[in-house]
Amino acid sequence: MKTKNFIEKNYSIYIFLFFFCIFQLQKFENIKILYGDDSWVVVGSNYGSILDKVVCCTITHPGSSLIHQFIFSISPSTSFYIKVLFLIFCVGFCLIIVLHKVDIDPKIKFIFIALLLTSPMLSHYSVRSKPYIFDALVSVYILFFLIKSIKSNNFKNYNLYIFAFFIFLSLINLFSITALLIILIYKKIIKLKNLNIHYFLFIGFSILVTYFSFQKRSDELTGFWSAYFAPTEGGVALFLRWFYFSTLRIFAPSNKLDLGALNFSITISILLFIFGIIYLLKNQKDILLFIVLIFSINLIASIFQIFPYGGSRLNIYYMPLVIFVCSCGISFLINISSLLKNTLFIFFVVFSFITINSTAVSYSQTTRNFNQDSAEKVIEFVNTNEKNILIYHGGLWTIGAYFNENIEMEDLIYPYRGSGVASMPIPNFQKKNIHVVCTKYENNDKCSNKISSYFKTNFDEIYVAAIHIRDFQYEPYLVGLRTVFTKETVLIKSEEVQLILFSK
Repeated sequence: MKTKNFIEKNYSIYIFLFFFCIFQLQKFENIKILYGDDSWVVVGSNYGSILDKVVCCTITHPGSSLIHQFIFSISPSTSFYIKVLFLIFCVGFCLIIVLHKVDIDPKIKFIFIALLLTSPMLSHYSVRSKPYIFDALVSVYILFFLIKSIKSNNFKNYNLYIFAFFIFLSLINLFSITALLIILIYKKIIKLKNLNIHYFLFIGFSILVTYFSFQKRSDELTGFWSAYFAPTEGGVALFLRWFYFSTLRIFAPSNKLDLGALNFSITISILLFIFGIIYLLKNQKDILLFIVLIFSINLIASIFQIFPYGGSRLNIYYMPLVIFVCSCGISFLINISSLLKNTLFIFFVVFSFITINSTAVSYSQTTRNFNQDSAEKVIEFVNTNEKNILIYHGGLWTIGAYFNENIEMEDLIYPYRGSGVASMPIPNFQKKNIHVVCTKYENNDKCSNKISSYFKTNFDEIYVAAIHIRDFQYEPYLVGLRTVFTKETVLIKSEEVQLILFSK
């Protein structure tokens, strides 16, 4: 009886959360500089204009970017910033699961939080300046909201404004919210004949955010996503093969960046998922229908090349739902024997604590490697030196995020497509000694010609500050500068970082 009360009052979840946070925070590496695509998101923390902060840094998740910018601006160091993001991940899931008074077995709640916090995909991406974890948190909130709404047979209009905020946070949340509303309409909790101004405002806001996001979306981004789109040519056999392997990627690691939802082998994960489906078919069919709807909506979006499908970073938002089904599967197996169910649950608890101790969340796991110390030195040089400095385009946003003085976003008009990589707006540096000639890589001689023309006159020397170097994109800088300057002195050279003095 005491054990039952201990579980029902969520003490087990609090204890697990405490130990998980303590163990992981102790293992965090010292991160000094964020990687480039994270810098895109937080560079707006140095902008003075609210509009610039909203439109500068993302395509589909302005709200998430504003949260990251705020946390970054008040953090004394990058490592502190990353730890705050990690705590949002841990505490966020715990609060949603514990505070939502839903009709779920307390053991499933514990299993669910244990699998969420030890999920390779969720835990590693929790420390990135991305919307992914906020999307995952919203998915769990929507899941529990669905269970609660069906039980109470009630839906309050003010929830539409909460959902609107979720969509502002990240457009991807529209998938899970759409699936939720379909279920509530199907269950006649929301009656179409009773639609009022609140619903039309919500629909109008969703259309507006969607339209704006697609106006900003560039061909470069579509090209980056293309491998995750459903094949529309090649017949049914090719489509089914793609669908099979894309779905498998959700359950287990497929490469360095796509780490899988669960810490089990793919065979065990799929078996747990199957047992979870059996459990839900017996107990909560509406949850299963909700999850099937989300996957179906995402799959349709992939067929029309709107949004990728499969176990990638972009699809983290539905991984908590997969984990929830697997949690039900574990509960199903534990409860098969009434005599052993407590023993098996205790075994799972012990296994979970062992998993905590053997897992280390790492920022470096999901980014390209670059020399942190050298990058810090280059940024310090840019901040303190009055000599003429040329900034390599790959490091524009990183240097901007760590720049000591306020900067501005480049001047743009609607739809605010910038001149940088993937049409991201670049920061404008007000110091006259800082020069930006090329803003992104172009597969031709444009960059090298621009540089040789720019520095042909009035420059006796120039320092090149380069962070997040990709050799084939950096080579045009060297080619252009070598046509103007005769002497080349390497001051810093390490992984993806260089500082070179060119002089005549």
